[in-house]
Amino acid sequence: MSDSNAELLWNKQKAYTGTLGAERERFCREYNAEKAEAVKSIEDMQQRETKEQKTTITCEKGCRFSTCCMEYIEATIQECEAIVYYLYNHEDALERFIKNYAKWRQGVSSGGELHEQFDEVYKTILEPQAKPSSMRELAIYDANYYELHIKYFDQHLICPFSHNNECIIYDARPFNCVCSYSSSPVDLCALSDRMLPPVNRSTPPEDSLDPSFYHGKIRVPRVFFMPLYVHDILVNGYKQISRMTGIVEIEKEAVKQRLIYEA
Repeated sequence: MSDSNAELLWNKQKAYTGTLGAERERFCREYNAEKAEAVKSIEDMQQRETKEQKTTITCEKGCRFSTCCMEYIEATIQECEAIVYYLYNHEDALERFIKNYAKWRQGVSSGGELHEQFDEVYKTILEPQAKPSSMRELAIYDANYYELHIKYFDQHLICPFSHNNECIIYDARPFNCVCSYSSSPVDLCALSDRMLPPVNRSTPPEDSLDPSFYHGKIRVPRVFFMPLYVHDILVNGYKQISRMTGIVEIEKEAVKQRLIYEA
């Protein structure tokens, strides 16, 4: 067994043990329950909008194109934790994700690690001191952000959570996916370079960037490259969670409760 697989197994076994693990599991359950209500509200709104426009939602299970699943998908740390919780409770999905991940990760690396550039863009969105100070700066930011999405999409990297054109974490998918839907003819979703899929974007809930967490509070809400950071949590456990949230007390408490893997 490789070191990463051994650490992944360790973290799975220890994920919800001890008082810290109990806090973590309770948080995930409550978060998932609240998110399920928010997802239903979004889906109901999408149905109303398409009905008013006299169109229909053309997205369906087993989409033969899956071009939306080639987009750059970001998620909050809370969403990443909820996905990890889902994977820990769905062994088949966990095994499929791990199997798909290596090839996908190689593709991300070959494409120039664009997530590092996205991270810099997110600081402009979420860090108060880094926000654009003029309309011109905002326009430049918008253009750069769109160009990054095009660059990533043009790599044609299918999401590692996709299998047989179906999402293996559909019930735990991030708001970024929930809020995207198509009402155009299906054939328009066929792969096309330099053009993102023709999708509509619903507005996520106002509290989707809520900084509350199960151990401490996140100073500045952040979003992450979802598949990469979910994998990092699976492999590095509380150490990764502490880095992502900036809450150093998480790792300290995990060490105290012997929840950190040691080779």
